[in-house]
This record gives sequence, structure tokens and C-alpha cells, in this order.
Amino acid sequence: MKNNIEKILSDPFFAPYVDQGLYSEYWENWKVEHPDMIELLYDAIAVKRGLPVRNQMVNDGEAEAGFERLKAAISQKNRRIVIMRWSAYAAASIVLLMGLFYFMNSPKTVEVSLQEMTLVGEIKEVGLPDSSSVILNGNTTISYTSDIANDVRRVELDGEAHFSVRKHYQDGQPQKFVVQTSNAQIEVLGTTFSVSTDSVWTTVVLEEGSVQLRLGSIESAKIKTILMTPGEKVVYNNLTGQIDQHNIDAISYNLWTENKLALVDRSLDELIRWFGHTYNIELDLPSKYLDRKLTGTIATDNSDTAIKMIGAALGLEVKKITNTKWEFK
Repeated sequence: MKNNIEKILSDPFFAPYVDQGLYSEYWENWKVEHPDMIELLYDAIAVKRGLPVRNQMVNDGEAEAGFERLKAAISQKNRRIVIMRWSAYAAASIVLLMGLFYFMNSPKTVEVSLQEMTLVGEIKEVGLPDSSSVILNGNTTISYTSDIANDVRRVELDGEAHFSVRKHYQDGQPQKFVVQTSNAQIEVLGTTFSVSTDSVWTTVVLEEGSVQLRLGSIESAKIKTILMTPGEKVVYNNLTGQIDQHNIDAISYNLWTENKLALVDRSLDELIRWFGHTYNIELDLPSKYLDRKLTGTIATDNSDTAIKMIGAALGLEVKKITNTKWEFK
């Protein structure tokens, strides 16, 4: 198994696929040709992203070799991994359980409690250690930590997630809940909201409660702060600094948590980005249609059917070019 994972990690198309979303068609075809190795691909993605991989039963030699290889790989990224090895009841077998500790250069007392990821097109509900809950959309990763010294619950997010945050107290003091993305920080005490993020765009939709939104990367000298109220949607472009803020039907907007997609309050440009990240599907539409507004709700449990319904709503014919690309005419 280890040789197969190493082969995937060393593939020249692998790093650009994980880090930049490139060569998606290549890896979709790879999965069709190697159905028995799909789980190994997800393990390789987890290793590349510094996430825990699924439990595996391996022999002593493979366990020791894998242990040393993973320690060397992670240390190159200035991260620390705590690996717990449990002796199995079956002879010559070991279960490797790995948890990732980050912020190793910070003096704060940080406890890594949970890490989760979803596959393309998968929706998963996760209970957090503080009794809050989060629903992850497809192709999303989160890590949850509790910063005890500073009374902060923190989630790092890449993708789209819907949060229902419970108020929590540490030594009688309210503990903040912070969602950190590459370009934004969302701070709450107890509320319901959703966040969608990629390298350029950050979208925050608030259903109830209040949110303090800080826009801009951590390294940026210019951080823009917005105090959101229920029913607001904020869209931030990290490249241009443009902020769009308006009122919407927030509950309908977040129906993606139920495999439904409300088209109202979404531009076609946003819809294209949503399908690209959630399903790894490219929608090729004529540019003159990008400002068109749509209404209604479509089911998304079948992406092909959803795309055809969008085409019908636009009065356009749709053609499936590949498994990851559709053309509208």
C-alpha cells in the first residue's frame, strides 16, 4: 500500500491538483481507471494537506517505515504530528491514529480536538466538541481547536460550511467562536450562519445572532471589519477588495444543507463557482448570461439533473462535454 501512496504523492499532477485545483479531469479519469485505489488517493490528499488519514491495519515493518516517512514529510512544513500507535489484537498488526497539532510557534495553550473533510459532492453533518454543529458541503475541510488560554474556540475552514454555534463558557467567561479562512475571520458567541471560501471569494450569510466579520488575510495590513445582522449576505473579493453587502432570505439561501439550491440571491458567476468547488464541475456559459438573475430552487442530489434545470431556466441547451465539464449554448 505504501508504494502506491508514494506513487500518487510523486505524480507531477498531484500537488497542483490538491493545492490549486488543477488537472481535475486527469484525476477523475484516474479514479475511473483505478477504482480499487480511490481510497488511497484520498489518503494521499489527507497527507498532502496535513490531515489525519483513515485507520489502516498494517504489519510491523510497514508501520515503522510509514511512521518515519510521515515524520520527515511533516517536519519539512514546520508542523508537528502526534502519532499514537495502538497494539492490535491480531498478531503482527498495528493501528495508526494520527492527530495534527498546529500553531506550534504560538505560546497559546491549544488543544486539537477534531478534523474533518468531505469528498466532492458529499454533504456531512459534524458535531463539534463544544456541542455546536456544522454541516460541510462537498470538497471542504475543517479543523477545530480550543484555545484555552484565550477563551477562543477556533475553526479553520477551506470550502463551504453551515454553523450552528452554541454559547460556551470557560471558567464562567463566554468563549468566542472564530471561523478562520484564508481571507476572513468570523467571530461569534452563539449564532447560525454559513461561510463559503476559496482563494479569491469569501461569502458569509447570517441567519440569526450577530457576527463580527474581519475581511482580509492575516498578513494584510488593511483589515475591514463589518458587524453583520440576521438576513445579511456579505461577498468579499480578496483580489480587488470589493465588498457586496445586502439583505436576503438567509434560510432559503442555505438550503444546500438539504440537497437543495436556491437560485435567487445568487449571480450566475457565483453559481459557476459553487458547482466548481462543490462538485468539481466546470459550467461554460456565454458571458452575456453572467448577469442574468434566476429564481426558484433546484434539487442537487443529482448534479446532472440540477445542471439541466439551470439550462432550462436560462432557455439554453446544455451538453455534457466530460464528467467535469458542461457547455451551455
